Amino acid sequence: MQILFISSGSIGDAIISTGILGHLMDEYPEAAFTVAAGPAAAPLFGACPRIKRVIPMVKQPLNRHWIELWQQTNATKWDVVVDLRGSIISYILNTRHRIIFRKPDKSLSKAEQLAALLGLKPPPPTRLWSSDEMRTRARELLPHGKTVIVLAPKTNSTAKDWPLDRFAELARSLYKEGVVFAVLASALQQQAIQPLFMTMPSDRILDLSGKTDLLTAYAVIEQATLFIGNDSGLLHMAAAAKTPCVGIYGPSNDKTYAPHGNHVRIVTAIDFKPGEEEKRDNSYMQMIGVPRVESAARELW
Repeated sequence: MQILFISSGSIGDAIISTGILGHLMDEYPEAAFTVAAGPAAAPLFGACPRIKRVIPMVKQPLNRHWIELWQQTNATKWDVVVDLRGSIISYILNTRHRIIFRKPDKSLSKAEQLAALLGLKPPPPTRLWSSDEMRTRARELLPHGKTVIVLAPKTNSTAKDWPLDRFAELARSLYKEGVVFAVLASALQQQAIQPLFMTMPSDRILDLSGKTDLLTAYAVIEQATLFIGNDSGLLHMAAAAKTPCVGIYGPSNDKTYAPHGNHVRIVTAIDFKPGEEEKRDNSYMQMIGVPRVESAARELW
C-alpha cells in the first residue's frame, strides 16, 4: 500500500500534521509512506522507519515546485493521497482515494481542522521520530547527571520573542542545585541570545545555539525535564516529545496554533477568539510578567 502525505512548509504546522500522519500509520501498518514538505520541515520526517521517501519542496517561481512534485510522484499508483496544502496535483495523481484539505473551519484549532479530515475527535497527539545516533549526540551535548531545563528564547519574529531579561530572571528563580539550563537556538540567532549567558554562572547555563540540527534538538528536548519557549517549532517539538512544556504566546493566536495536552501550559498576553487573526504589534510579549510563566513552570515541575 502506497500513501502520499503532502505536509506543510513550516516546522510548527508540519509537526501539527504528524497527529493525523501517525494515525494513518497506525491504521495501515503495512503501508509505505512518502512525505512531501517544505525544506525547513522535511528533516523532521527523516528518522521515521515507516517513511520510505521524503521529498523537500523548495518554493520556486511560477509554482514550479508543484510541477516538480508531480513529476516525482506521477509514476506511482497511490492508494491514498493526503494533501494538506489543497494543491491541484492531488486531483490529477493516480490514486484510489483522496483526502484534501480545503477551506479551513476557523472556529477550530489547526489540529482539530486536520483531524476533521479523517473524522477524528479529539485530534490525535503529535509525534516525531529520532534515531539512536541522534540520542547519543544529544547525550554528548548535555552534562551528565544534571536536571536539564531547555529554554528556547528566540523565534523567527521579534514580535513573538519574550524579552531575554525575563528569561534570565525566570532561570534564576527556577534554579536549584543540580539544574542546568540548555538554550536552543539557530546559528543565526546565536549573537542575539548572548546577553542571556552573562546573567548566570557558566556551569548553570549551556549554549547549544547552532550546535544541533532539528532532530538532534528534538533528542535534546526528549531528555529534558522541562521546556520553556515562545511560539515556535521547538515548542511543538517539546509537546510531541511529551516533555512538560510552557509556551509563551503574545501576538499569535494560541486557540489556533498552540499545542495541547496535560503536559502543556500556555501563558498568553490576550484572550484570542478562535480564528481571530494574530496581531502585528511587538508590545504583546511585554505584557507577560515572569511570575505567570514561573507559576506555569512550577505546575509542571
